[in-house]
Amino acid sequence: MYVYALAARTAPRPDAVTAVVFGVDTDVPTFRLLDSVTVRGSGGECVELPAAKQRMLLTALLLHPNEWVASTRLIDALWGEVPPRSATSNLKTYVWRLRVLLYDLTGSSRVQSRAGSYRLDVGPGELDTTLFADLIRQGRQMLAAGRPDHAAHALDAALALWRKEPYDDTPAPLLIESRLAHLRELFYSAQEQLVEIRLSMRQPDRVIPMLRLTLAQQPLRERPWAQLISALTQADRRAEAVAAYREVSLLLDRELGLEPSSGIKTAYLSALGS
Repeated sequence: MYVYALAARTAPRPDAVTAVVFGVDTDVPTFRLLDSVTVRGSGGECVELPAAKQRMLLTALLLHPNEWVASTRLIDALWGEVPPRSATSNLKTYVWRLRVLLYDLTGSSRVQSRAGSYRLDVGPGELDTTLFADLIRQGRQMLAAGRPDHAAHALDAALALWRKEPYDDTPAPLLIESRLAHLRELFYSAQEQLVEIRLSMRQPDRVIPMLRLTLAQQPLRERPWAQLISALTQADRRAEAVAAYREVSLLLDRELGLEPSSGIKTAYLSALGS
């Protein structure tokens, strides 16, 4: 596990935090998948790989950093069930081009090869998906240790790494589908935990914009509705809290034929002063 030093930094959200891992700024890791597939050069420049096959190959290798990935698996990732006859030789060409690109950008070829497989070498703090998961894990450990302020900083740093839909420009849905679902759930569960921490610290104004954005994207996710109602109540905006309850009640009835969960109802009763 990495050891993180946390420092306040200007970031996409007003309460975002940047983490530094052994001197590596997690705001711009060497390899980014939580965004366009991007490589950071040794001079700090960020380069988006122009060719789709190159992005797919890099993504396939980064899904298993520092592990040997079979050529057959990479061929499946690049061409699916019907690869061309020249797939094996084409793969070698793509690997060579990726190796040259990474050497030019980072000063190291990174891609290792042996009979029938390839490996991409990734150092501590260099891959944003790994940083994302490790910061969330550290935040939860800090919370369990009774340090909610430090937990909030770690979770903030993790969420700040998520810039848009991961793998957005990588046309390999079968390759990333299960991984993407896992990352999404990890993101939303970490965000919900961060909101609980902020509310326990009586900081509702720091989470209300975040919750509204989440619900615009995930309107049927019930816990953020309960948290929004609670945050509005805590901010002494009870009329808005009641309006939010009515909105989610209508939404759930129309879309799912369900009543609000017990958590939403409890938050609503609190808004009413019951």
